[in-house]
Amino acid sequence: MSGCSKRMMTTQLRELENDGIIHREVFAQVPPKVIYTLTEKGESLRPLFSELSKWGIKNVLEPKLKEQK
Repeated sequence: MSGCSKRMMTTQLRELENDGIIHREVFAQVPPKVIYTLTEKGESLRPLFSELSKWGIKNVLEPKLKEQK
């Protein structure tokens, strides 16, 4: 993600893991591999994510695209 340092990303992912929103699976290989997945608790947030996405498209993305025309 542009504009996000590795340290900040790690901090946020650890918080989400501690809150039970995501699950972190580490694979012992070179180079190291980590996979993050939503937990059942995290999956319950999908409807919220969807509505936030719709809001962002309507209120942020579309106005910016109109300005560019």
